[in-house]
Amino acid sequence: MYGALDILLPAIPKGKQQDQKKVTLAVVEGDVHDIGKNILKTLLTAGGYLVDDLGKDVPADVIADAAQENGAQVVALSALMTTTMFKMKETLDLLDENGYRQDVKVTVGGSPTSPELAKNLGADHWDKNAQDAVQWLKGGI
Repeated sequence: MYGALDILLPAIPKGKQQDQKKVTLAVVEGDVHDIGKNILKTLLTAGGYLVDDLGKDVPADVIADAAQENGAQVVALSALMTTTMFKMKETLDLLDENGYRQDVKVTVGGSPTSPELAKNLGADHWDKNAQDAVQWLKGGI
């Protein structure tokens, strides 16, 4: 999978480089399942977004700090396991504590997530899949 993405990504025409949105992307702490995150990264990069991919198993404080330091307009969080999806709330809480939550939109996705979970976490959006996330971003957030 990853080898194919390494070959395909350079061949995909890039989106316009003007008015790029900065997106901080991570799989939350305790979760190492990153295929969905990597697909989203590929779509965002091809769409001309500036993506700061923090990887997998990323602690909430690292995500919150990176988003603020990089001036991200969007934080995209992923979890594949029910035991890790609530780590998303820690990130939202830290963004709020740091005074950065009002400056950033947060979207969550992954197999165990739902619109209800996103609402309960205080996220701005729930991603049904990577394409849904890109469409939401294109919608002018």
